[in-house]
Amino acid sequence: MASLFKRGDRYYLAFYDASKTPQRKHVSLKVAHYRAAKKKADELNREYENGDYSPRETKSSQPKEITLREAVSKFMDTRQNLSPQSIQKYHSVLGQFLPIR
Repeated sequence: MASLFKRGDRYYLAFYDASKTPQRKHVSLKVAHYRAAKKKADELNREYENGDYSPRETKSSQPKEITLREAVSKFMDTRQNLSPQSIQKYHSVLGQFLPIR
């Protein structure tokens, strides 16, 4: 079971396992209020006990690999609210790396 603690204005969970290195692993809950921290801590403890969560292997530590074309497409999708001139400038610059339709 992990220990809930506060550092600064955020709450964390401290996991301890003597057989692992490092033995202690702190995980930010990214909340500043005790009730929200307690709720998240209970969820993570339940997942940890079921074997569905490991504080040493986070999802963000292994990002999904995508192609440059996919990255450019996702980037341009987030820029559709800009002016046509701005979008054309992005196409011009990014078109130097790969053809953009």
